[in-house]
Amino acid sequence: ERSEDRISRGEMESEILSQGAEARVRAGQFLGRPAVVKERFRKRYRHPQLDERLTKQRVVHEVRCLVRARKAGVDTPCIFRVDSDAHEIHMERVAGMTLREYLDNAASP
Repeated sequence: ERSEDRISRGEMESEILSQGAEARVRAGQFLGRPAVVKERFRKRYRHPQLDERLTKQRVVHEVRCLVRARKAGVDTPCIFRVDSDAHEIHMERVAGMTLREYLDNAASP
């Protein structure tokens, strides 16, 4: 399968950067640009219809928050693509340390 075909469907060749209770973050390239994909998990303990609705709402809400912050002048990643059905946000990969790394460094004497 060609890389262009995967990209046209929103897929990236990627590596997992981190994973938490709510989502997995993968790094890779999107149309030749450094990118990350945040993929929210399905929660199997919830009723499937409720889980689908809540997960889609959270993806949309997160994107809206990023867009509002950018409009307010906050330096946020550029959103490349949103796939609410797959529960994914494809966005620019920003160079620098993570919030966790920053806080760990600030707490160290």
